[in-house]
Amino acid sequence: RRFAFFGPWSDDGTVGTMNAMLDEAMQPLVGMLGGGEIGRVVGYLACKIEVDEDGYVRDVYGVCDTLQADWEDFRGVIGYDEADRPVLEDAVADVKLTIYEVLKNLYFEEGEDGRSVVVPFAFE
Repeated sequence: RRFAFFGPWSDDGTVGTMNAMLDEAMQPLVGMLGGGEIGRVVGYLACKIEVDEDGYVRDVYGVCDTLQADWEDFRGVIGYDEADRPVLEDAVADVKLTIYEVLKNLYFEEGEDGRSVVVPFAFE
């Protein structure tokens, strides 16, 4: 997996360390997305993580998004709400929320403000 770093990261060693940290952080996420709990999607999603000077994630948002539900895996009604109305699967929203929840909790080292990294996700 390749990550694109933008802004004032301190040096190539830091980028190498951040690459390793991101690779490690992606392993459980990949397991969650491929574990069958969430409906399948196809397409591409690139998420930009903005990092503050303290190393915490300031914001996460999509910069490229072609995700669509995989209709071969569509589950339709997955439950019912309190008023007994059907609840339909929304695999795209589920995938995006799962990715957001993991990425927003990452921690990077302290450094200058204005740093960001783009994390790509390809679903086939």
